[in-house]
Amino acid sequence: MKRFRFGRKFFALPGAIAAVLGFLVLGACGGGGSSTAPPAAPPTAPPAPPPSPPPAGTSSSSAVELPFTGQLDCFDSAGASVDCGSTAATVPVGQDGAYASGKPSLSRFTHPAAQPDCMVDALTGLTWSVAADSIGTLSWSEALARANALALCGHDDWRLPNRRELRGLIAYGETSLPDWLVDQRFVGARSGRYWSATSRAGNPAQAWALDLATGRLEGAAKATPLFVWPVRGGIAQ
Repeated sequence: MKRFRFGRKFFALPGAIAAVLGFLVLGACGGGGSSTAPPAAPPTAPPAPPPSPPPAGTSSSSAVELPFTGQLDCFDSAGASVDCGSTAATVPVGQDGAYASGKPSLSRFTHPAAQPDCMVDALTGLTWSVAADSIGTLSWSEALARANALALCGHDDWRLPNRRELRGLIAYGETSLPDWLVDQRFVGARSGRYWSATSRAGNPAQAWALDLATGRLEGAAKATPLFVWPVRGGIAQ
């Protein structure tokens, strides 16, 4: 006879009954050394391979096409004009003039209908005043105010161009930017500096200005009187 405890009391049970009861108790408590294995996790699919890059010389359909610089000539390291297709060791390979990439500039600037005082840039969608010197020279803050107050060609949303917009007027294949702009039917383009609306991050007492004599962007003290060339468009609504 074996004794089993139930609560505070002990009971004597025959051996066979005690064995069966012990087996049932162990099974209910997870004993007995046997258990059911958890189901195996489903296999994980391998990650998809990255897309292959486009072939050399091509671009995706979402790429932004920048304007053509206007440069069609190639030069050696000394500045002498050379054939862009030359394989001579003295001719540097990969020059801008050899690729002539970007949007073409043919018929780039056009007058809107019945608006002879304005010019639309087909490459950027910006509208410029035809007169590049009608406002004269002003300090940076005065230039901002005068450009914002301009009413021209039926519009009053004129402003001072930012650094990149102003630089977009440069044709890098031209020896004289003012003369080239006159050829595009602008009036009064000066060989001097023009204000942009962009302050210099490293020196906020200066703003960026474009020098039409050299094609360079450089910082200028905001109190300096420089030319003003208003623009409109290009602002997300």
